[in-house]
Amino acid sequence: MENIQETLNHKECNTPVVKWRLKSRQKISLLQKFRLCGRLAIICYRLCKFSYKRVDSNKAEFLSILQESDQMSDNKNIEGLLFDPNQYKANKQDRVPVEGKRILRVSPPKRTERDLRYLQVCLRNIKAFAEYPKTMQERLCRVGWYETYEPRRAIVRQGHLPHSFYFILSGVIIVTQYDEERGCTKFLVCLGRGMAFGELAVITNSRRQATCSTRTTTELLCISAKDFVEIFMSGGIHGFRNPEQESFMRTETVHDCEY
Repeated sequence: MENIQETLNHKECNTPVVKWRLKSRQKISLLQKFRLCGRLAIICYRLCKFSYKRVDSNKAEFLSILQESDQMSDNKNIEGLLFDPNQYKANKQDRVPVEGKRILRVSPPKRTERDLRYLQVCLRNIKAFAEYPKTMQERLCRVGWYETYEPRRAIVRQGHLPHSFYFILSGVIIVTQYDEERGCTKFLVCLGRGMAFGELAVITNSRRQATCSTRTTTELLCISAKDFVEIFMSGGIHGFRNPEQESFMRTETVHDCEY
């Protein structure tokens, strides 16, 4: 009986009506696939169009940053040269030793006390770093990491959320601010070796107010926003009762008034 039933089912499947239904289902399935592909193509097109408009709207900002960098080249187009001689000058700035870079690339938990002391000695010529109390210097050496950037690279972008605080180990940083109303970028300041930037947005937990770009090859000591808060702000008002911290804050107050 089972063999007879299977034979009947097989014969029913081969009838013209069943075949037509199977073909119609296949056609519907192919049509659905085609529609799905069409929708994906439309989504990709819209995303590309949105991205293009966004880049095009910010073109003036990025071009102005590059123009500021070019205009600061002292010897540009001297004697009909078609290149910037400054790009081929020897970098006479003191650089972090190879061993110091190696330590800064090591995971913080794996850094030894000897490594931390070595870093403190290496970084004592960085003015912004040397101004902090030794206890803070040690904590910065424990959590900081090393980064290097080529010329004309944006390190911090105006309007972005803060992620890190930076010490300039070597190189030059150009700080610019884009004016949306006028549609132009204005030059603010030029930062060099021994200086720091990026702390204001971290302290206030607000978006960046300016763009910081490299003029030359630049080396940075980076401190994450989280570590910055833990080192400098976790103690609250009680942290300022530390004699070293109190002395440091008095010094910073004098510097701020002079600036």
